[in-house]
Amino acid sequence: QTTLPGVDSDADGIRDDVQRYIIFTYPQSEIARQSLNQAARALQAEIVTGSGSQQVHNAYDCVDAVFMTGPADAPGGRAAYNSKRALETVVLNTPSRTTADLSADSGPAIVRSTPYSDKRSRCTFNPAALLN
Repeated sequence: QTTLPGVDSDADGIRDDVQRYIIFTYPQSEIARQSLNQAARALQAEIVTGSGSQQVHNAYDCVDAVFMTGPADAPGGRAAYNSKRALETVVLNTPSRTTADLSADSGPAIVRSTPYSDKRSRCTFNPAALLN
């Protein structure tokens, strides 16, 4: 917790503590872990480099696609929302990381909602190739 990037022993772009959180929170679902890994990587890159909001947006679309079964799936939408907020709590676990995230998001931005049918295409992995 002493540095902005933290410890990433395997150099996969995800801090070790965040990686453990994802593994232990979603032990039964490889697809959920992969979507949250993508989001964690994007958030980490954003706080370290000060840019990358589009990657975070894409990763969050992927999480939505994984947790939801369709555009009207309210329980899935709630689960996706809760998983993203919980992940942010773990990734932004120090004042300096929170400040870095806020600084990265401080510029002008236009955020368009992605139609549900396009959200899966935002994943950096193939969700169809994973069983659960």
